[in-house]
Amino acid sequence: MFFSTSILLTAVFCAFLILIVVARTLRRLRPRKLSDIQLQADFSIEELHKLHLAGDLSAEEFERAKESVLKRAPDKPPGGARGFAVVQKPE
Repeated sequence: MFFSTSILLTAVFCAFLILIVVARTLRRLRPRKLSDIQLQADFSIEELHKLHLAGDLSAEEFERAKESVLKRAPDKPPGGARGFAVVQKPE
């Protein structure tokens, strides 16, 4: 009785592991929808600078694009302020 129960539990556990591996593999292989992929339409200033140095952007185009990027940039860095709070000496 014990022998057949342990074999049955082992078989169920192995089947469960195989099911998890197959599900993960299929999930990775399935084609993703365009809405699932986050597209970044903006350039960073560094990318614009590289385009300008390569000659793909004129100086005027670079300045206009840089102003546009800076205008859309958030005022605060993501995740709040960086660094430590400044400690003042007691008076």
